[in-house]
Amino acid sequence: MNARNVWVEAIGLSLLSAFLYQSALLVFVFLVPLEVLSRRRGPDWLGMASVVTGLTILVSRIVGFSRLGVDWDAAVLLMEMFSPAAFLAGLYLLETRLIVGVRRVYRLVQAIMVVGAVSVPIIIWISSSEIAMQALRGQFEVLHEMFVGEGADAEAGGRFATVDGLMDAVLDLLLSTYLFAYALVLSTSWYIGRLIAATTLGVQPFRLRSFHLPETFIWAMVGASGGALLSLGTNLGVFEHLVWNALFILLLLYAAQGLGIIWSLLDRYEVTRGIRIAVAAALLILLAIPGANILVFLGVPGLGLAETWIHFRTS
Repeated sequence: MNARNVWVEAIGLSLLSAFLYQSALLVFVFLVPLEVLSRRRGPDWLGMASVVTGLTILVSRIVGFSRLGVDWDAAVLLMEMFSPAAFLAGLYLLETRLIVGVRRVYRLVQAIMVVGAVSVPIIIWISSSEIAMQALRGQFEVLHEMFVGEGADAEAGGRFATVDGLMDAVLDLLLSTYLFAYALVLSTSWYIGRLIAATTLGVQPFRLRSFHLPETFIWAMVGASGGALLSLGTNLGVFEHLVWNALFILLLLYAAQGLGIIWSLLDRYEVTRGIRIAVAAALLILLAIPGANILVFLGVPGLGLAETWIHFRTS
């Protein structure tokens, strides 16, 4: 393929990624085209494409503000752009050649830590902007009217009866889960992108059944679990958000290891394709059933955690 075709491919996938981010339903997979490009053309092209994607989203946001005639400042623009910029930088960190030899699970942890550290001054800056807070409050007013309605009874609605109460509750939930959501979207997009790229290149894809965490992660799990339990009875302030994010992220990583164990055992016992599909479908169905989904949320990570002591894939 000549250089012109590579440029066309890179720009096309960059614009596709920007379009997916702007969409309502497909925003969670907007990194997939960029990961496909990275596997096909290398991390240098990923860096260029990430810049194009970011600039496209930035221009679309500015044009949108202008068309709607809404007030905005640098803080509002930063509030809109921090999320895509963090994801784009995280994906580049997973693929960059600057840290060759470091396992990607550590790169993922590094990306999460960087986003967590950078987000603190950004949140403070946005909170200090009157225009940004008015824009944020306006969104919650619409949300409150949709789900609660005007004139809601304070006693019946509880914490959600007022806009301020709803805003505090949602922001509290977001602060306790936003790093987990970041890790989930980034890792899932990376994995899907690699599968698609492997198919187009005709090579062996990354196999989840071979994924395992270093045993030292068990200590992080102990610390996060202890902190989360402590927060149930004690106000830990900002630390509370950190421990819950850490706990959810570790559960995600151990869940990936648990799925790897399941598929490894299916391989060992030469289980047919039909039964494999049935197992996958059963897990998805259980996830959708309230009460039963706890078996998946805790059982699959628990299986991965148990491999610290029981070596399922080698015994």
